[in-house]
Amino acid sequence: MKSEALELYNELSPEFKLLFKCATTKPVTQAEQAAIIALINWPVAWPQFFELVKYHQVYPLVYRALTEVPPEFVPVELMTELCRINQESTAKSLQLTGELVRLVASLETHGIKSVVLKGIPLAFMLYGSIALRPPGDIDILVWPEDVARANAVLEGMGYKWEQSRFLTSEQCKRYMGAGHHFGYDHKDKDVSVELHCRLGEELLLPLSYIKDSLTEIKLAGHTINVLQQEELLVFLALHGAKHGWHCLKWLVDIAALLGRGGLDWGRVYKMADNLKVRSVINQALLLSHELLEVPLLAEDIMAQVRGDKKARQLAKATMPMIIAPILDSPWLRLKFHSYQCKVYQLSLLRGWSKKFSYLGKQFKPNEHDYKLIALPKWLYFLYYLIRPFAWVKRRCSEIVGR
Repeated sequence: MKSEALELYNELSPEFKLLFKCATTKPVTQAEQAAIIALINWPVAWPQFFELVKYHQVYPLVYRALTEVPPEFVPVELMTELCRINQESTAKSLQLTGELVRLVASLETHGIKSVVLKGIPLAFMLYGSIALRPPGDIDILVWPEDVARANAVLEGMGYKWEQSRFLTSEQCKRYMGAGHHFGYDHKDKDVSVELHCRLGEELLLPLSYIKDSLTEIKLAGHTINVLQQEELLVFLALHGAKHGWHCLKWLVDIAALLGRGGLDWGRVYKMADNLKVRSVINQALLLSHELLEVPLLAEDIMAQVRGDKKARQLAKATMPMIIAPILDSPWLRLKFHSYQCKVYQLSLLRGWSKKFSYLGKQFKPNEHDYKLIALPKWLYFLYYLIRPFAWVKRRCSEIVGR
């Protein structure tokens, strides 16, 4: 039975319920097969379901789950399309694995310590196969003092920093000093890299928490630094919460990590309490349990998760953002992707200093404003006047154009 925090679950379409049921990292049992068939018989609008599967980036898991269902229940056209995008995804994962190893080796050669976040190593560690988690960018963390050298290494390998195309040298310096990650593209290879120097902004996992607690994995014969599973859980929960869990793939990552077992919950909650994010962690646990049916954790853990009123409120607030991408009205999408999202993000933060800091950043010029128009240093103040109008125009264009 769904908790009060997720009462909106019962109002979801059959397509969403089927999506949640199929997005599982566990083998499909006979009972789960019967549950999938029952949802299919609602019936399901297959074109809409396919769009949801693609948007939430869970097509490998959905394809695997639907292959366990008798073929007469699922359209051949759907399975053909799922098979096609899975093959493309696997090919891309193989390419990114080779490129990731090359990047890490090059940074290492230049004496730069790196940590790989999410992506290919996450698929390898949590899913057991790089084919089961669609790839995105290559996310690499370096320490702040190494950003300039890492930038030089990436540029030497043919990567171009996205913002350098339209920022002045003064704006570049300002951006690199304030940002927590920087995007690079390699056009010939069609590969994007995000170079991180911090693990978040307001919802931040300080580098001091991971500096001496990294672990290593072997990937394509090369040693890769990754986060230990306790720090990884906190990082993934903060990242997903910041973005309102609008991509189901992030929540599936949490479910896969919980499914491994062996987490030191004392360590997890010590970090969470020090960072004042216990309810944010509990939100991730509650959502993964209620939506993805992750088995109950230890009873004492689940008791405090269910008893966390703030976590229940955050979980409930997340549901409209999960379904917002498929809302028919562009104005409703605008509401959930702008106003509603900002209110939600503000509610994640504890303490007035963090809340005021977050509000202040909403008015500060960023790379989007710099891209619109390049102003000399002495006219920088005009960005504050331009920003509100530029933001409204950009957001409306993005939402209506979806």
